[in-house]
Amino acid sequence: MTNSWANSKPKPCSRKLLSLNVRGLSNYQKKRAIFTWCRKQKADLLFLQGTHSTKSTENQWKKESGSHIIFSHGSANARDFAVLITNGLDTEVMNI
Repeated sequence: MTNSWANSKPKPCSRKLLSLNVRGLSNYQKKRAIFTWCRKQKADLLFLQGTHSTKSTENQWKKESGSHIIFSHGSANARDFAVLITNGLDTEVMNI
C-alpha cells in the first residue's frame, strides 16, 4: 500500500520581503511616493524603519498604503517602524 502524501514533495513557499529605512513619512508627498514604489515592488511583506508614525496617523496610513499595517510607534523620532502585509496574503498575526 502506498501513501501518495508520503511520496509527494512539499511545494516550495516563496515570499518577497522588502526592508527600507524611510527616514520619516510625515510629508504627504514622500509618503505617497514610498507607498507607490512599494506597491510596484510587489512584495508580500514590507518592513519600514524610521517612519515617525503616531497613533493619530494610523488610519490615514492604512488607507493610503492599501495594505494591512502593524505599527510600533517610537518616542522622539526613535525606535519606530511599520510592517505592511499585502492584502490577500494568507497570514495570521499571533501577537503584537
